[in-house]
Amino acid sequence: MSADAEIARIIGLYTKGAGTGDGPSLDEAFHDNAYWFGAVGETNYALSKAEFMALAAAQPGDTGNLVSRTISTHTVGDSATVVVEEDNYWGALSFTNTFLLNRIAGVWKIVSKSFVHTGGTLPG
Repeated sequence: MSADAEIARIIGLYTKGAGTGDGPSLDEAFHDNAYWFGAVGETNYALSKAEFMALAAAQPGDTGNLVSRTISTHTVGDSATVVVEEDNYWGALSFTNTFLLNRIAGVWKIVSKSFVHTGGTLPG
């Protein structure tokens, strides 16, 4: 499989896992030492892989109308940056996510995710 196709597949695993709470998809997509960073309003997030997987399992992002689209992919050798926009996460939130990926021992993994909240308010 080409690097671009494998990177797209890994981002698809993130989208599925975050949207449905599917742990195996997130586990395959993310490196064991991956971290997530960002904020929604006054709430700052700095989550390990395990913490993000627990959050996704407890509160899946797709409440029925999640839209996710890849805006750009830039690959240099064994490193890639992918920008993904999401709308209707948890039913109301919009984000722009920047993923950093590395090919380690021939396997692409997301090593970090940084996000910016671009619209909507937290439910509840």
